[in-house]
Amino acid sequence: MDELTAVLPAAGMGTRLRPLTEHISKEMLPVGRRPVIGHVLEEVRAAGMHRAIIVISPGKEILRSYCGDGGDFGLQCSYAVQNTMRGVGDAVLCAIATGAAAPLLVAFADCAILPMRGQGAVGGSARLIEAFAASGADA
Repeated sequence: MDELTAVLPAAGMGTRLRPLTEHISKEMLPVGRRPVIGHVLEEVRAAGMHRAIIVISPGKEILRSYCGDGGDFGLQCSYAVQNTMRGVGDAVLCAIATGAAAPLLVAFADCAILPMRGQGAVGGSARLIEAFAASGADA
């Protein structure tokens, strides 16, 4: 299977989480000692991915500042800008326009799914990738 690229849609305005998101984007809300997006990047790296494209909107430069080139997460991070909010499908198309090619894993940048504790714990992204590889599916 070709190497997967993670696409992290992060362009939304967080309106459903107001007032929490009045001054900070939902991806930067703290969970433990780091923002949500830090947990998501850790999850996709733990699943074996090396590249992530973070889809941001104008005004979300804090995400670019926090994530940088991805080196702190063991990833190569790049960015795509979604100028108009048209949903997740459009965010994926914005990532594809920057050169992302299938297969892709979409991991919401504001939704950390932490692995279960215990020996050999595997996160949700890794389980999804295993199921995809085993099925021979196109999507």
